[in-house]
Amino acid sequence: MHCSLDTSYQQGLKVYGEISLPNGKSVPFNFTLELSSQSNQMLRLYANIDSSSLQDVNYLQVNFESNDKEEIYGMGLQYTVWNFKGLRVPVISSEGGVGRGLQPLTEFLNIANSNQGGNNMTTYAPAFSFISNQNRGMIFNTHTIGYADYTQDNQTQFLFWHAIEIEGFLFVGENPKALVTQLSVISGRMRPLPDWVLNGVIVGLQGGQESVVKKYNILKENGVPIAAVWMQDWVGTKEFPEGVRLLWNWKLNRAFYPNWDSMIANWTKDGTKAMIYINPYFANLTDASIERNLFAEGDRMGYFIKNKEGTTYMIKSVSIEFAMIDLTNPLARGWMKSIIKDNLIIEGQSYGWMHDFGEYTPFDIKLFNGMDPVQFHNQFPYEWAKINREAEQESGAIGSEIVAFMRSGSTLSPKYCDLFWMGDQLPTYDKYDGLQSAMMGLLNGGLSGMSLGHSDIGGYTSMNASLFGESFAIYRNKELLLRWIEMSTYSDVVMRSHPSNKPLLNYQTFSDNETAQFFAFFGQQHIKLAAYKKSLINEAATTGVPVTRSLFMNYPKDDYGRKVVDQFMLGDSILMAPIFKEKQQFRTLYLPEGQWRHIWTNVTYKGPQNVTVYAPLGEPAVFFLANWKESATHFQAILSIPKLIIEKTQLNEHRSELLI
Repeated sequence: MHCSLDTSYQQGLKVYGEISLPNGKSVPFNFTLELSSQSNQMLRLYANIDSSSLQDVNYLQVNFESNDKEEIYGMGLQYTVWNFKGLRVPVISSEGGVGRGLQPLTEFLNIANSNQGGNNMTTYAPAFSFISNQNRGMIFNTHTIGYADYTQDNQTQFLFWHAIEIEGFLFVGENPKALVTQLSVISGRMRPLPDWVLNGVIVGLQGGQESVVKKYNILKENGVPIAAVWMQDWVGTKEFPEGVRLLWNWKLNRAFYPNWDSMIANWTKDGTKAMIYINPYFANLTDASIERNLFAEGDRMGYFIKNKEGTTYMIKSVSIEFAMIDLTNPLARGWMKSIIKDNLIIEGQSYGWMHDFGEYTPFDIKLFNGMDPVQFHNQFPYEWAKINREAEQESGAIGSEIVAFMRSGSTLSPKYCDLFWMGDQLPTYDKYDGLQSAMMGLLNGGLSGMSLGHSDIGGYTSMNASLFGESFAIYRNKELLLRWIEMSTYSDVVMRSHPSNKPLLNYQTFSDNETAQFFAFFGQQHIKLAAYKKSLINEAATTGVPVTRSLFMNYPKDDYGRKVVDQFMLGDSILMAPIFKEKQQFRTLYLPEGQWRHIWTNVTYKGPQNVTVYAPLGEPAVFFLANWKESATHFQAILSIPKLIIEKTQLNEHRSELLI
């Protein structure tokens, strides 16, 4: 290697030269380090090699000094690990996995089903960014896949596959909030959510119009404040050998919902909106009775990703085959936006949808613009979010009222994503893939610019399988559902239930009157906290500081508090310690510095200290700072809601006579 300093460059440090490769060739390079134009607390680094050398170079690596006292946080939606020091973290968008380290389930699925179990760092939305306890952070302005290596005490390594240039930003700040504000300058900041999401809960219902209306009425009669009904089966379903599946054809199925317009009109009178579902895939449903075959249309127009032979690349999912929209094709982007605007917004009369998937871009495809699919893999979720935002903006005033929620993402996704959701958790309590993992995803995501998030209330993935003498029967029981409702009230900017992948085998919010009334009780709390949550949402939009915060964010000098991974704060003033164990009635938690008032007993505790409080169903361990001037307004309103007495006899049941 030989290099020279560019003495004519006045903005910073610029070095150029050649790197000698093992094959005997030399590669020209440039390296620049300068004060960022976007912040005086940020250094910009830029490195590149000659583009003609790509065939000889398959990665770039950037190293930084570190030390054994540094703690590393963030890295996107990470669900299990808190401090990443000592670990190598992959940065590739993928399915989160089922189990993700929960044993023996994860091992079983990894052996029996091609690594379906994942591990404790597989994620839908990774990020090439971190902040540390030493008041510094790093973010790379890239979608490239690679990894961050924190295994060495004295240095940190970032490796970027198939990259010939990289831009990064090293920044400093006086505390974690200042660091996240710096980071979000590059990642982008999430726009404020519309007020209607704070006016009640979003209930996930499915089964066609008659079934959905019946369930809606059960919830309504039990006092549940319903802001929206989310129906992922608006496109209809079909029985396949592996079970009932959605028809991935993004058009209202009026055979399944024959009186959609009148149903929506009736809900509108109640102040309830409709939400639906879409993903970037189009199933080959030529044998299905559908009004407009979008697969055939997109295939004919050449809008899908191609194989090496130049024909549509088909992906197999058990009994169905599907194609994937090519978002590098401008005409395909326009077609996709027209589907969103015409089918979801106008005909569907929807105010939002699950903007699902985005992690599946294969490495052996041919893209319209000729881009390397390895480089495009992590970029697809970003483009998937961007295409949605463009459709919203092109829809006029209603566009600002729409909320599309995503699980996939990458470093720069916050700029265009309306709302993140934590993906497909198990209906369990654990830190690997259960209730606690949803909380952890919010905390790490919040340190990565992903400031607005929520989870499927009750989890999603249930199953019944056996291998090598081990049986796995994982379903949502009543107690788990109630505990998830409790946490979501305080951890999430929106409260949204999900029927799960097997609705008839899992307890639902409408399964009995007591559960519906419990949902109503906490839905009312969500409404009473609306003004506070709105202030936090607006703060996130202007500073990047997340709504849901770790103790590290609010108390960075508290050595004990930084390590706490089983509780969180809503803003600066409310602290909650959810229950993460079945049949648990008491909760031991840590209170940092300050005077903390227990919401249910009004007893004040002085932090820092560990305390144990009674936390039966309906009275989760929630505290607020005693000197919070707005506390009286919020919590007197909450305590005015009629309390519920929860029967203990049915808590382990996951089925109910009222399941429809």
